[in-house]
Amino acid sequence: MRNSDCIVLPSYREGMPTVLAEAGAMHKPIITTDVAGCREMVEQEVNGYLVPAKSAEALANAMLKMLHLSAGERAAMGKNARYKIETASDNQSIAHFF
Repeated sequence: MRNSDCIVLPSYREGMPTVLAEAGAMHKPIITTDVAGCREMVEQEVNGYLVPAKSAEALANAMLKMLHLSAGERAAMGKNARYKIETASDNQSIAHFF
């Protein structure tokens, strides 16, 4: 995860996905599906992208969109992802491990 530019979690249904909390804690932008649990971790185009569940095309498009961002734009999304984790009381303890 440390060497990744972005974390991608296509899911049909989750609780609160730990991998997305870890991604945010590590300043990584997120691409995930717009399902319960995942959608609470992402603010569209602020710290990542949400795509419809079961849409490989939408997932691929979001990944291409992330790929075409500059390193600075991805870094800003990662910073926003970290901020979201730090300010979410349920995940605050996770952020302090990284």
